[in-house]
Amino acid sequence: MRWSRALLVYGVVFFIAVNLFVMLYEEPALRAQFGASYEHYTRTVGRWVPRLHRGSS
Repeated sequence: MRWSRALLVYGVVFFIAVNLFVMLYEEPALRAQFGASYEHYTRTVGRWVPRLHRGSS
């Protein structure tokens, strides 16, 4: 299967747009709504890839 260069560019642009939305709108809104509990959540859970460590939090 051949990949289209345009499809690759579209995917990269889409990922950047989603990432910016999450970082600039969604995370500040959640931080304002949930405060300290959201801060704890962000320290224990990765944004896009889960952290692979054991132990209690």
